[in-house]
Amino acid sequence: MAPLVTLLNFAIVGTAGYSLYHSLQSIPTLRQYEDEAKKAAKKPADTKNTVGAGIAMTLISLFAALHRLLFPPPHGVYGILWLAALCLGEFATSSYLRSFWGDEEKVPLMEKHNESISHNMEVMRICDDLALLWGIAAALAYFGY
Repeated sequence: MAPLVTLLNFAIVGTAGYSLYHSLQSIPTLRQYEDEAKKAAKKPADTKNTVGAGIAMTLISLFAALHRLLFPPPHGVYGILWLAALCLGEFATSSYLRSFWGDEEKVPLMEKHNESISHNMEVMRICDDLALLWGIAAALAYFGY
């Protein structure tokens, strides 16, 4: 494997780990404020779905990058399609998170809840970064790296 591809996979592992950290930091606070969310007409199930989507795609990226580091990645069309699918998956996850958290406003006197919103907004931005990294990996695979 080319050193550039190895470095890219390490970047994806680190970025996915950072995203996982932010996702896991937001969960206890969101649970604490479930009753307030019901009163504000936000469905707690929607909140759980968005956090779960971020965690799921982050774990997929993390394990895919670790797999690429430990085992030789597939070459050819299948390898490129897999990388493109990861790129599109991260982009779709980011769009899904943005549709829920993008217009979420901070609430006065609810610092922990606001912190949780910030964590989820960071996960959304990290999904964009991961989509870019997977897109670069797909382009490198296309050009034979």
